Amino acid sequence: MTQPRRKAYKIVNVLKMKLGRYIHFKGAEYEVVDVVIHSETEEEYVLYYRVETPTKKWIRPLLMFQEWVEHNGSMVQRFKYIGNEKN
Repeated sequence: MTQPRRKAYKIVNVLKMKLGRYIHFKGAEYEVVDVVIHSETEEEYVLYYRVETPTKKWIRPLLMFQEWVEHNGSMVQRFKYIGNEKN
């Protein structure tokens, strides 16, 4: 039995995701560690942590991490890339 082929868009999404520092639309800074794949659904998730609490890791669906949200009457990025931690 052959394995089903993975969808190409998943690979494209991972390549577009920059690792490094992001700012949440509410103001906190987060460090993105990696993009990980769910073993059953193959959905992509972002693995990240809040800079103030690096031992507590979070995951969020990649598409949700990258989406725009309404905040104070304007559309803003949920997480905005602000650079690499080493910069």
